[in-house]
Amino acid sequence: MDTDEFKPMSVADLKKRGHCCRSTCVHCPYGYTLKQLGLKFTKIEDFDTTGLKEEYFETDSHIATLKGYPVASFKVNHIIITDFILFKDFEGQGITKEVVESYFFY
Repeated sequence: MDTDEFKPMSVADLKKRGHCCRSTCVHCPYGYTLKQLGLKFTKIEDFDTTGLKEEYFETDSHIATLKGYPVASFKVNHIIITDFILFKDFEGQGITKEVVESYFFY
């Protein structure tokens, strides 16, 4: 671990444990954090993208966050997500376009 900056454990490291510790780890591969805290959404115009190193939709889109960490970028029409980019660090956590839709629309 870098001593200058806190870095969350990766999905792979958490899977090596073999069980969920129920600490709401940001990269929890067991779905606990997502179930407990859910996703938050911000329009791209209102989101500070300066530290975002992932590809994202720059116009008419939203950013989904989990515990303040950007998870995905997506575009919507009135009833579905039309375009979706899941950020690399969140792969393997079961966060899909359909999961984001369920939190965004319901």
